Amino acid sequence: MALVLAKAAADIKVWRTIKVQMPKDGSDKSFDEMTFKAQFQMMGTNEFKELQDESVEAALTRVWLDAKGIRAEVDSSEDEEFSTELKAQLIDIPWIRTALLKSYLAIPGGKKGN
Repeated sequence: MALVLAKAAADIKVWRTIKVQMPKDGSDKSFDEMTFKAQFQMMGTNEFKELQDESVEAALTRVWLDAKGIRAEVDSSEDEEFSTELKAQLIDIPWIRTALLKSYLAIPGGKKGN
């Protein structure tokens, strides 16, 4: 198939499964893996350069658009409604923030570095 340049990076949104290693009982050697789906906004080169000047929290707030599969309790059957408040709460948790950042940077065409 030929390369078609009909879409700018800013028009592309990508869903990824986020794997979070949740520490068990405060241990740094024992983890539970939990997953959820996150939708990211892709960025063009100039936008991506701007992201590198921001804090990780601010950059994730810009590129993370939506989520599915986040529940308030282990035995809950309903997903939490994704909101600005929930996004901020989750980005504030180090192991979730790290998992989101790694996943975004691993998208084909993503850039690793700063």
